[in-house]
Amino acid sequence: MDRATNVMLWDESEQDRHGDEYQIWYVQLGDDDGKPIGIAYKHTSRNYAITTAQNISRDRQLPVEMGW
Repeated sequence: MDRATNVMLWDESEQDRHGDEYQIWYVQLGDDDGKPIGIAYKHTSRNYAITTAQNISRDRQLPVEMGW
């Protein structure tokens, strides 16, 4: 496994079964090249995603890279 150097946080638009768009927020470890490593945590709330990123950042002592 590659060595994680940051915590990545970004959002993407998805559609529900009715075709309505909504935002999904992702939190995942990343390497020096910005490539994702391991499990991606998926949230429908921006605040929950930010809290998850901050907790992982604090636990692993890594910076958060926001991609929005």
